[in-house]
Amino acid sequence: MIVSHLRRTLIGAALALAVIPAMARAQLPAPTQPYASELSIDPFGIPFGYLDVEGNTSVGGGATIGLAFSHYSPASSDDPFTNVDFKLRYFPNELPFKGFSVGLTGGWTKQRGDEYNGNFTTSTKTSVSSPTLGVIVDYDWLLGARKRFAVGLGIGAKRLFASKVERDRIRLDAAAGIFRFQLGYAF
Repeated sequence: MIVSHLRRTLIGAALALAVIPAMARAQLPAPTQPYASELSIDPFGIPFGYLDVEGNTSVGGGATIGLAFSHYSPASSDDPFTNVDFKLRYFPNELPFKGFSVGLTGGWTKQRGDEYNGNFTTSTKTSVSSPTLGVIVDYDWLLGARKRFAVGLGIGAKRLFASKVERDRIRLDAAAGIFRFQLGYAF
């Protein structure tokens, strides 16, 4: 009888130890983010003829969608390029614009350059336009007393879907690196 009572007590205690922590975890509130959107720019590119602007908004569950526009037109060259990308990012900590994120980009790029005829570069200008698809890894911070000042760093790569013949006209690679430095405002 004592063994039976002891067995029931131990089984009850084991169940309580297994169930109570699970119940406590289930009742934890989801992380909250006071800001739903962010607008940012790369300030260091401007003196070099590079404009990069992003807008992102939270869609819940740690996911954000955004639009990025970049245009590079250096004073020393008349070969500009323009990119427009839609972005989908996921923040595993479920707090958009804070911490580590991974994502996908999809968009359009257009680059102008000197035409290459297979043997040498000509003085004729031509351009190549192409859809793109890429992957990104970013880390973002919200700083300041009200956590509104946004800083973002990131890297990635995108694939240009222009044909090899088109890309070879201006010696354009099939893939391009993505480097991100943004300062902005969360609202």
